[in-house]
Amino acid sequence: KRDRKHEYPFTGLMTCADCGAMITAEIGRGHHYYHCTYKKGACSQRKFTREELIEPQLRKALFSISIPDYWKEMFLRRLEKEGKWEKQRHKLLVKRELLKLSEVEEKLSKLLDGYLNGIIKPDQYKFKQEELINQKVKNEEGIKKFREGTSIWLEQMKEFINDANTARIVSQGGSLEEIANFVKKAGSNITLNDKKVVVSLKNPWNLAAHAASRRKFPKWWCNYRKIRTYFKLQI
Repeated sequence: KRDRKHEYPFTGLMTCADCGAMITAEIGRGHHYYHCTYKKGACSQRKFTREELIEPQLRKALFSISIPDYWKEMFLRRLEKEGKWEKQRHKLLVKRELLKLSEVEEKLSKLLDGYLNGIIKPDQYKFKQEELINQKVKNEEGIKKFREGTSIWLEQMKEFINDANTARIVSQGGSLEEIANFVKKAGSNITLNDKKVVVSLKNPWNLAAHAASRRKFPKWWCNYRKIRTYFKLQI
């Protein structure tokens, strides 16, 4: 017996727009028909939708979040340049934080000497020590962030740009299973309503959709900045 998900690639993907129940499928007259499972009570959606009607809608949704090859190349070239600039900037920031850390450690050492020599009272020592330790932790966290942060958002954005370009390929020639998997990746709420599929997009795929809608105009830089801002804010 074949796996059910292989037989019906769009099951587990959509919910009913009326009642919120999952959409299931069955075979009839040689076609795959999708419909509500009616497992959440009353539902007005009684129409069955053929797979052949759902497929082009999902392909269109994927195409709407794709970016063309020339945008991909421009995005990646710009990202590579920014990566080099960011690494240089972060090296300077790490150097600054290391200097601050060294100063804090020196202050802690002097503070301990003062306490051991009876110059600083216990309550004053404890208060100042806690203050300096908190600053030390902050400096150490800053060093870690600046050493690791650059590569994280750059790699995530690079992966997203490649995915957004792949969405174009899948939309035009991908299998039904590939379409379903990609729509799951990009969509947060996919509903079927009277034979119409509605795909709500996750971040940052809504930004890709915005970029795709403006692909006929020389606005790639504006869209690049919006996508870049999203990924930089995630770290």
